[in-house]
Amino acid sequence: MKRILLYLLVLILFFIGGVAYYYSEYIPIVLAQFQSVDKIPYEKKHYKNSYLEYQNNTPILHLYGSASERGEAIGHLMGKQIQHLIDKYIKILHSGEKYQKAIQTAYQLEKHIPREYILEMKGISKGSGIAYKDILLANTFLEMLFGVMCSTFVVQKEQSDVNTLIFGRNLDFPSMNVAHLYDLIMVYHLENKNSLVIIGWPGMIGAISGMNQKGLAATMLVSLSEQRPNFNNIPSTLAFRQVLESYGSVKEVVDYFKKTKIASPNNLTVADAHNKSVVIELSPNYHNRMRYPSGNALYCTNYFLDKKGSQEMYSKKDTRYTSLGKFSKEFIVKNKKIGVSDIKNILKQTALGGTNLQTMIFLPVSKTMYLSMEEIPAALGRYQKFSIDHLLRSKLIK
Repeated sequence: MKRILLYLLVLILFFIGGVAYYYSEYIPIVLAQFQSVDKIPYEKKHYKNSYLEYQNNTPILHLYGSASERGEAIGHLMGKQIQHLIDKYIKILHSGEKYQKAIQTAYQLEKHIPREYILEMKGISKGSGIAYKDILLANTFLEMLFGVMCSTFVVQKEQSDVNTLIFGRNLDFPSMNVAHLYDLIMVYHLENKNSLVIIGWPGMIGAISGMNQKGLAATMLVSLSEQRPNFNNIPSTLAFRQVLESYGSVKEVVDYFKKTKIASPNNLTVADAHNKSVVIELSPNYHNRMRYPSGNALYCTNYFLDKKGSQEMYSKKDTRYTSLGKFSKEFIVKNKKIGVSDIKNILKQTALGGTNLQTMIFLPVSKTMYLSMEEIPAALGRYQKFSIDHLLRSKLIK
């Protein structure tokens, strides 16, 4: 009997050890969810022409000038918060030996980053006093992380009760008890490019979610397909910012990604002011695939829908994807028009609880955004309504 118990104990320990080894990269994330973190509040102040303001308790950072000047402003205005995120988030994700490997990967990715973005990151380093390598890592670490879960639901004009497309988005991302404290709206007032609004975090200059002056809205969803990233391509969030700065229509974005590869597998949901939408399945190694609305809805989670290679997964394996499909069919069967309140309910039912950091709804035609953040789960929180035009008309500080 003792021999049997000993044998079972060895099997249990072997199983625990195997699980711990296989999921070792996620253990720090899980443990960090319980860390005690004191928020460093944003301060209403300005640096040269850039400034931080609040609208109904929501922090909004307005950025003007050249890439270097914008970066210096970010560093001066939010250096303490950036350092806090690096210490309590980035360096926990990449602790010990993983940190040096992550820095090496970040410098490999830097070779494929447009010069303007490098100047902006170096400006952040100069303005904050934080090492450039850590700013670079903060802008590339998503290419090395596959624990992000998000969802989008786009109702087409024909099914909408406002007679225009409505685009809903959940950002489900491990907070580690710190990320949600520093949610931020960043408004880039640019010359000779599209000005844009990005919802993200200080020190991260790429676009995870955003809308530009032409009403083009785009949100990224990391793909959990098993194919490996390709660090010889542009980092995903910086490619998505480039899209918002350069284009105004779904067609233009599709054309861009017919010839552009990004570093890690992603789904990008895009909608424009012409009531067009698309999900672009972005593969670092295979052909990118465009997926258009089926019926009067388009929805997406964190998998590629069709098989591109032997290691790909299917969206249909994701229960959230199945739920979004049921919502779409239900409204069609009932012949019911879908409004903003319906989208809020859909997002509420598909949000992933303790990781639901941000929830937003875009109306590209009117350039309107409803945003809930800073509370978890965000989908259960209070939405604030923003006019993109109003944000972009904010006055330059002389």
